[in-house]
Amino acid sequence: MLLCSRDVGEKKQFGVIEKFDPNSPYARVHGDSDLQMTGNIAFVLLQNMWKVSAPFFSCSARTLKPLWKKIFWKSFRGKITPGS
Repeated sequence: MLLCSRDVGEKKQFGVIEKFDPNSPYARVHGDSDLQMTGNIAFVLLQNMWKVSAPFFSCSARTLKPLWKKIFWKSFRGKITPGS
């Protein structure tokens, strides 16, 4: 995600742009970037973006944490010691 700004007349306009891997199937069909939202006040724009995104990140973290633990311990078991 990128927070961008541009001058529009005497005011600033802000936008949140999501960038994708250009080689991903999604980007091949839809392009490598997508404008998520725009506004005239950067702080309000970021607050709104967080309200929209927070539930997704929270759900993803709960779902992925056990998977990451499994992958981590399978990959590094015996190679590291706690506290190192």
